[in-house]
Amino acid sequence: MNFGSFLVSGFDGFSIPPVFVRFLRENKPGGVILFSRNYQSPAQLKALCAELKSFSDHPPLIMVDQEGGTVVRFKEGFPEMPAARTFGEKRDFAGLSAACRRMAEALSQAGVDMNLAPVVDVVTEPKNEYLKPRTFGDEPFLVSQMAQAAIEALHAGGVLTCAKHFVALGDSAKDPHQLLPQSNTTKEKLEVIFFPPFRAAVEAGVDCLMSTHIRVPALDKDEPVVFSKSAFSILRGVTGFEGVILSDDLEMGAIADHWGVPEAAVLALAAGNDMALVCHSLERQEAALEKIAQEAGKNKDFSRQLEVSRKRLEGLRAKRRV
Repeated sequence: MNFGSFLVSGFDGFSIPPVFVRFLRENKPGGVILFSRNYQSPAQLKALCAELKSFSDHPPLIMVDQEGGTVVRFKEGFPEMPAARTFGEKRDFAGLSAACRRMAEALSQAGVDMNLAPVVDVVTEPKNEYLKPRTFGDEPFLVSQMAQAAIEALHAGGVLTCAKHFVALGDSAKDPHQLLPQSNTTKEKLEVIFFPPFRAAVEAGVDCLMSTHIRVPALDKDEPVVFSKSAFSILRGVTGFEGVILSDDLEMGAIADHWGVPEAAVLALAAGNDMALVCHSLERQEAALEKIAQEAGKNKDFSRQLEVSRKRLEGLRAKRRV
């Protein structure tokens, strides 16, 4: 089994460093995520994506967070993409669809396979400022409708999609890039407020869902969602989703500062994530793969879980536009 297929990795630079070329050849990661650190121009991006896919018969899925507003990794030469909140406040479905399609076409032409969007969080915590502009609104029905429009337009433009972040990230003021948030929401509020946009995304044919780093005792009293088997069981149960689930970046402070990235990768995959994101450090990526391989060698349940994920990932790769 190729354990690299369960990892989404990243690197610094506008071209691929030799050490990362070696990593690609030896480990064949299932995904590579790009950031502004990797982008100069559409032409440079197209060449970079082509090279990233040249090292394996099973090339990685090229991913990016091109949400709009402040979360835009590719700027110069790419279509403008306002923040999700801008469209939501105006109920501008036509504008959202047009912008998402233009963006998706530009991404697809450059060789990017997946936009890690839309954000389908509902913000219920007034002090949550970091997430608010990235969301369509504070009302689940509006967020659901907007998410469906975005997914359909992104698909029409030629890229895969990922709805995020499961779940209730908008119910805490803490940012998981630094600290581990907690939502004390109830099961009833989860059902009425936070689950509907994920159901809507699945109904619209979203390709992936993303779990995140937050404690939600109503789902699991002990583990954060990203490590919670019960949370993933509930997620698949309430949405009917049978596809790939990605973890949020395990190098975020909420996780890396408490569990360490290698252990976190094992915990995330064991819980039900199909791919673990380790977006920055090559050392951590290599350590995570070593830990995953060790666990698979001694834990039959973990190995069986990876086999389930492997089949889901095959289905996802088959949807990629060549």
